[in-house]
Amino acid sequence: MRKTVILLLSLLATVSCKVSDLSDLDDTTNDRMTRFCAQLFSNNIERYLKSFYEAYYIARFIEADPEVKVSEEYDMVRTELRSGNGYYVYNNNEFDYAEVGFFSLTGGCDINMSYNDDVAVRMVSKDCWEMQVKDADIWFEVRLLEEGEEGMHLSVSASGTCTENSPYSASYAMEDMDVKFDHQKKMLIVSTSYTGLMTVEFFRQSELLRTCRMTYSGHAYPRYEITDHEK
Repeated sequence: MRKTVILLLSLLATVSCKVSDLSDLDDTTNDRMTRFCAQLFSNNIERYLKSFYEAYYIARFIEADPEVKVSEEYDMVRTELRSGNGYYVYNNNEFDYAEVGFFSLTGGCDINMSYNDDVAVRMVSKDCWEMQVKDADIWFEVRLLEEGEEGMHLSVSASGTCTENSPYSASYAMEDMDVKFDHQKKMLIVSTSYTGLMTVEFFRQSELLRTCRMTYSGHAYPRYEITDHEK
């Protein structure tokens, strides 16, 4: 029942910002497009990267020595992580790790998120994982640059497409965006920052209508630059 309520809330949030809403090219369209892009970044980038962060530190905890598991830095993992039937549950997400673990080539985990999304995470090279959202055109390449007591530092590339039952669609992409999770301890994130560019293109069938360039500069509010290709 709880998952059903969460899923309905998610669907309502998505419906409130449909791609087809942008077809009315009046003076408010750019404002609606900015809100759409902000919601897109939150739903399709931020929450999946947070699930990677969680998967990484749960795996570290599972493989850690007993004295590390009882240390203060893993307090939240130790007290909130649950296991059963071969998978782990943390923050309402289910993590099913490969037999070879998370840190071996071809290893990784399958994540069933609380919004009922299924995400496959696989290690493809040293300190590099690919993420693919099942039944959705959403892909990530996540490179670990650094992690330690103060947080996690990533370089992230991603792409995806938003479609619906209409002629309208939106495609987005970013390459080597700098992502930092600052935490007080593992799983206790105090801030997240992004530095780089994400581009969102809006189409009516195959016709490119508008492009929104979202520039992120650390903790600052992103800058939106919209190009109208119909003018």
